[in-house]
Amino acid sequence: MNTLSELTSERRNILLCLNNFKYYKQTILKSGEEKWRCENKKCSAVLKTINSGENRLITFQRTEHTHDASTENSLQRQVLSTGAKRKATENNCEAPRKIIKHVLDENSLDGKNSTIQLFTIHGYLNGHYVSLCFCVLKDKHVSTYSECFKIINEICSSYGFIFKPKEIIIDFEKAIHNACDLIWPNAKLMGCRFHVTQSWWRAIQRFGLTEDYKKKNRKLMSIKPENSKLTQFADYILDTYITEEALFPPNIWAQFSAELNLTTNACESFHSHLSQSFANTHPNIHHFTKALLYIQSFTYIKLNSINEPNNLRNSQSKTRQKYLKTIISSFKANNITIMQFVKAASKHYQSKF
Repeated sequence: MNTLSELTSERRNILLCLNNFKYYKQTILKSGEEKWRCENKKCSAVLKTINSGENRLITFQRTEHTHDASTENSLQRQVLSTGAKRKATENNCEAPRKIIKHVLDENSLDGKNSTIQLFTIHGYLNGHYVSLCFCVLKDKHVSTYSECFKIINEICSSYGFIFKPKEIIIDFEKAIHNACDLIWPNAKLMGCRFHVTQSWWRAIQRFGLTEDYKKKNRKLMSIKPENSKLTQFADYILDTYITEEALFPPNIWAQFSAELNLTTNACESFHSHLSQSFANTHPNIHHFTKALLYIQSFTYIKLNSINEPNNLRNSQSKTRQKYLKTIISSFKANNITIMQFVKAASKHYQSKF
C-alpha cells in the first residue's frame, strides 16, 4: 500500500496506512490539521493531514521508521476483516453476542412436508479447514449428490479450473460414497475415524453390550463366548466394516497413519455453530442466505492466511501424534507384535508396550 489509505483498528478507530506503515490519530491541531503518529510506540514517525472534500491530503511527513513495515498479507487481512465487521454491524438491530445471530420472523420455512439439508464441502490445506461450498439438497439420494458434484465441476470449469480432488474424507453415508465414485472415480475415499468409533459404540449399545464393554477386560479370549448378542455385534462389524465385500471395507477407514486430521470433525463443528446462529429450527430462507454470506466474508479472511502452516497448538495433540508415530515405527521395525501395537494404539489402554 504505497498510497494513503484507511484501515480500522480492533477498537474500531481509524488508522492511516502509507508505504505499509500504520499511523493512529494523535490530535487535531489549531490549524485544523490532523496529526498522526506511527502505531509503534517506540517509533517517532509522524504525518499531518488535512481534509479536502472527500480526500485526505498530506501536509507534512517525517517517515524515518525504526522498524520494518507490515507485510502486504497482514494488511490485506486487516482490510478484509474491516469489511466483514462493517457488514456485520450495518444493521444496528443485530444481536451483539453473535455476529451471525438473527432474530427470525414467523414466516419461516416449514420442513414438515419436505426434507432439505445443507451439504457443505470443506478444503484442508496447511492445517487449515476452509468452508468452500454450500449446497442445499432436497434429499440424500445418489442422483442428488451426483448432480450436486456435477454442478460444482461445471462452476470450476467456467473459471478455467478442473476440479479433481485426490483425497476425500467423508462420513459413512453410502450414497455420498457412490456419488463420489461416479463423478471423481480417481479420488481416494477415506472415512472419518471419529465416525467409525462412534458407529461401533452405537452398535454396542444397540446390541445390549454396554455393560460388557465397560468391564474393560484386557485379555482377549481364545475361545469364542456363547453370547448371541456378541455374535450379532461381530456379524454386523464384519459385514459393514471388515470383509472385502463389506459396505465400508477397511481400505476406506483403516489408514496406517499418525495424522490426526483424518476426520470430518471440523465440518461437524461448523454445522453445530451454524445451527446455533438461528433462533428457529426452520429459518427463513433470506436469513439463512444472509448467515452464509457472513460466513463467506470470514472465509475470505481465512484464505489469506492459508499458505501459512497452522501447526498443532494443543500440547496434548502433539504428544498423542508423537506417541502414535513412535509405535507405528516400532511395529514397522518388527520391534512389537501386532497385538502389542493394537493395545498401545488404543487410547483405552493406559499401559505402554
